[in-house]
Amino acid sequence: MHISTLKNALVLLVWSALCVSEPLFDMEKLPAGEREAGQFLAEGVLDSSLWEQIRPYYAQPLSVPAGELRFLRNIIPGLSSKLPTTASALKKYEPWDSKKKKQFFNDYPELVPFEPVLSFSFVNMPHRGVAGFKVYKRGGPDEPLIGADFSVSPAPFFSAGGRLKSDAGTVRWQRRSIVGRIGEKAAISLGNYVGKINNGLCYGYFSSIQFDRLEPQKNWLYAESRTWNGGMLELNISDNTEFSTFFHAGTDETIAGVLTAFTPAGGIDAYAGASGLKIYKEGNGGADTLIYLHAGAVMSAGVWSVELNTGAGAGKHPAFPLAIILENTQTNSSGSISFCRVPGSFDAPLSQIKRRAMRKLEYEDFNASEDVYECRMDFHHEINTFFDYSPSFIYTASPVRSSMDGIVTLAGKKPLSYRLRYRFHPALGTTEEFHRFSIRSEYTLHDRAAAKVRMYTMVRPARYTTRSACLSFEWNAMQTIMLEPFFSYYGNTKGDNNYFAGIIQEIELFEKTDGVLEIEVPFDGSGEVHINARADFFF
Repeated sequence: MHISTLKNALVLLVWSALCVSEPLFDMEKLPAGEREAGQFLAEGVLDSSLWEQIRPYYAQPLSVPAGELRFLRNIIPGLSSKLPTTASALKKYEPWDSKKKKQFFNDYPELVPFEPVLSFSFVNMPHRGVAGFKVYKRGGPDEPLIGADFSVSPAPFFSAGGRLKSDAGTVRWQRRSIVGRIGEKAAISLGNYVGKINNGLCYGYFSSIQFDRLEPQKNWLYAESRTWNGGMLELNISDNTEFSTFFHAGTDETIAGVLTAFTPAGGIDAYAGASGLKIYKEGNGGADTLIYLHAGAVMSAGVWSVELNTGAGAGKHPAFPLAIILENTQTNSSGSISFCRVPGSFDAPLSQIKRRAMRKLEYEDFNASEDVYECRMDFHHEINTFFDYSPSFIYTASPVRSSMDGIVTLAGKKPLSYRLRYRFHPALGTTEEFHRFSIRSEYTLHDRAAAKVRMYTMVRPARYTTRSACLSFEWNAMQTIMLEPFFSYYGNTKGDNNYFAGIIQEIELFEKTDGVLEIEVPFDGSGEVHINARADFFF
């Protein structure tokens, strides 16, 4: 079938099903660490821009009990807005032991890929804050990365948090936030916040700010985080209407805007607003100013929901991007079909959707004036606790290029927990064909012990085949100590073979203290030791 014919058929299929959004995360799982990330980058299954965004969270993971899942939406705008971030939504998982964590991922399977950057440290006691300390040493002559973070809420109407990172003699302040509330009527957020316009059509792509020795104040004003940076004011005008205004400042751009959210009828939530973007030019000190209009709605009826996001770029040639997703959620099954389109004439240099589509299509110029489309179809059905299946289809295209992925996942929970996944990426135009098989399995021997297996192989007919395996044994020695020794292997048909061994230890020394220690040793004669240590103190 001709590529253009296939594209038209897919678009027609999507629209005939009355749906059309930003596709969700399409990796089986984020890499376990820096070493595996290097492998995934070389294999082309991990996007370099995504890795730079998610990398800081390995040394300083997101705290699920503290509601920090909201920061994931700055990285993956297509993630559900229903992620559990409030105390009421998370209370049923307390205390966060191994059983509760498994229940959490069963309830939110879309979060399984992000497990390597999530922390579940929790103390089921009254406390006003938490302080954490991290040390990450990759081995070799490089200095260790040292980090510290804190979160404090001395009163219901005020909370503050932040993270420091020290690396190679530099110190950065990251993910800092101050939130103040005036009853139920108003809230102000300063620092790094989750943007209200978060569908990825206009914004979401923020560059990483490098350390500046000549102007040290920049390291504290802009940090290194690829996120919204500035302030946001929210006002609850009535039970059905909310108004917000926001400001963002980076070294390359400034954004300001207003937004109003309202409920015109039962089961319908809508928003509308406008924003201005100023992009600074290199060299001459000039700037381009762009104006955007924003609109969207979420409509729910029983097991069905549809979300629409659109907008317009004010100018001589208005263009209208579009993102829609239709979902059906039932007890044992769910499905969604989504579609997004960003016109080539839509001038949005910070559009995360367009950036990612251009990378998938292997464009060197991310601002090329090409229409881009991305559609996705997902289905999940659980037959019983031992078997469920999830087929997915992702298609990305421009008028002259296309990229496609077909994914099938088989999984079960009892008596053996397993997850089998096959991904097929055919050669379309400039993209290279590959097949990726992965297996993850865990068998619980009894309440305190479990054996785990993780393997994958990737076949690239035009190049070479890679393979990886990791075997581990988790032992909960007592209520407060968990040990997990592991052995891993990575190799390819070019003759590269690498072996590693290590141990992961989680321990709760005192009532309000817990920590994680990971040690990995490569069998390559280098004598290197890779260390990742974290500790949290509740007060």
